[in-house]
Amino acid sequence: PTYDDPAKPRPTGVTLPTTELEYWQVSQQLYTADFSLPPGRSISKVVLMVPGSVTHHSDFGQRYIELPILAQADGSVTFAPPYSAPNPAAPLNFTAPRGYAMLFLISDQGIPSEGRFVRL
Repeated sequence: PTYDDPAKPRPTGVTLPTTELEYWQVSQQLYTADFSLPPGRSISKVVLMVPGSVTHHSDFGQRYIELPILAQADGSVTFAPPYSAPNPAAPLNFTAPRGYAMLFLISDQGIPSEGRFVRL
């Protein structure tokens, strides 16, 4: 892949406290992922990818969902789960279906971590 460049480090050692994410309206819980990157590098996106179907040519169920990053420190990033809206007056974006998804951390150089399966 184009991002497989030794000069651009990949986020490694991604750990989550749980593999189950509750929707924001259910728990209002935030989640923190730990990771490893060289000094001076950070995470620019936390992303859920809903896997595609293996039995059809076109899959309208596949999703790419960016989650809001709320805080970041050396080696950790705190994010809100799907179905959350930073502005309570804004309409909610119901794009994350229940089931399994892969969570990726994307570095500030656009390099993804290995995916971690989570269940919504």
